[in-house]
Amino acid sequence: MLKPTLTTLTTALILLTAIPVKAGNFETQLQQKLTPEEAQIHKQMGNAKANQIARDACTAFDSGSTVTEFATKIVLAMISEGGTQEQMVAKASYSGKVIAVGVANFCPKHLQKLQETQVPTL
Repeated sequence: MLKPTLTTLTTALILLTAIPVKAGNFETQLQQKLTPEEAQIHKQMGNAKANQIARDACTAFDSGSTVTEFATKIVLAMISEGGTQEQMVAKASYSGKVIAVGVANFCPKHLQKLQETQVPTL
């Protein structure tokens, strides 16, 4: 379950960095990018938790963590919460969007790091 979920999260990060995102209102930009299923996840998590994940990503990248290391940490936390494979994939896609929009808003100097990330092979 780790590899497919990590692949989904990483793919979401890469795809979103290909779309220009200007710094602005994090919550508004994030909600504009969510699918209906991801919007449900966001409603359960809330803006504060999403904001914290985004800022944690910036802190991790400032400290030298790779995108894969941080993504793996997020995926392992999701797995510990449990759920079906479909739920894990939706959470991973949501988390990828949170991180990508967060980096664009809170630490744009790390956007290139996201763009250079390779999708893990299954």
